[in-house]
Amino acid sequence: GPGEGRALAVKMDDGDKRGLEPLVVDLLERFGWLTGDELVPLEPYRERTLRNRAGLDVGRTVVER
Repeated sequence: GPGEGRALAVKMDDGDKRGLEPLVVDLLERFGWLTGDELVPLEPYRERTLRNRAGLDVGRTVVER
């Protein structure tokens, strides 16, 4: 049934949630909990562009394996 007894807990030590979405998408794929077409709508969450107060791109958040 739903969940199949699986759980995922993540602790972010940097004090911000900016890496949470890329990490969760990566873990869902890595554990095989989501595959193929299920991952397609989550692609925009794999990377996050970081912008400064002036709106300039200053980096990006990605998961490195």
